[in-house]
Amino acid sequence: MSVVLLREDPPGAVGGVPRYYDNLVKACGIVDVGINDSTLIDWKAGRLSISADNDLVIVTNQYACDIPPQYAVIAIQHGCAMEHGLANNYRPHIEMGARQLAAAQRERTYWVAVSEYAALHCKWHMGVDARRIIWGAVDTEAFHPGERQVHRNPQGKIVVLASATDDCKGRHLLDDVANALGDCFSVKNLVGVNPSEMPDALRSGDIFLSLSLEEGLPTVVQEALSVGLVVVGTRTGFLWSHAHGDPVYCGNRDAVAWANYDVGAVIFDPRLRDRTEWVADFIRGAWERRHRFNGRVFALRWFGLELFGRQWALAFAEAREELGVKP
Repeated sequence: MSVVLLREDPPGAVGGVPRYYDNLVKACGIVDVGINDSTLIDWKAGRLSISADNDLVIVTNQYACDIPPQYAVIAIQHGCAMEHGLANNYRPHIEMGARQLAAAQRERTYWVAVSEYAALHCKWHMGVDARRIIWGAVDTEAFHPGERQVHRNPQGKIVVLASATDDCKGRHLLDDVANALGDCFSVKNLVGVNPSEMPDALRSGDIFLSLSLEEGLPTVVQEALSVGLVVVGTRTGFLWSHAHGDPVYCGNRDAVAWANYDVGAVIFDPRLRDRTEWVADFIRGAWERRHRFNGRVFALRWFGLELFGRQWALAFAEAREELGVKP
């Protein structure tokens, strides 16, 4: 049996999905599982031969509908675009959601979700159950705490990092958050940072802020926890199932976030993200409690490449049996 990864972007591309696949290839090497790392473009151009009887094909969920029905497919639920697209009349997500819905009708498909949140939304909007939930991995040797978190200059500003590519991820709110925080804080958007530079970029900060309305995972939050940042993020992606802990109130106590020290994050309802003065209070609360958070420990336990590889090896074996792929 051969496992063929058909990426929509080439290896090393910017974004959470490409980094998920980069780590999948690394993890398969660690656990001695062979994987053919290729792209949809190569396959559609006829530069790649795939056997319907002997190969497993891995694609992102909205691309499963591009694969002819005779092939055995593992489709990864990185997210469900339908809800956000319809709620906000956002055409690109509506179109993506339509492709995901078409993919949901495909037979001979084994579904894997990157978080409980992604699995739930794909069940609601696409009608498909994930056979497994496999969080993304982090190279915890590359993403490690740096000198700034350990010996930061007390006279320097507290650096709040974000990776907000569009308004769905809160890009339009960052200036307002910065104004609400005041002169003691600095807010920086990491959009466009090359994946090879991301560890150092994250080590330049103190807190990571995620303002997303919808997320499948996201990978950058996992990486932020791994380098020792306290995360302040919306209750989406893998943070959805961890929204519990000590309360962190905004100034007038009209809204509350949850400080989950074991995970390393302050988590709040995404519907509050437009109240940027409240978000600023959650950030201040996270900073005041910063020594109590254990995000690095959580990352070492749950985000390691070897664990990721073992989980995927089990998924390959199960998918092969269920989809009738010959050994």
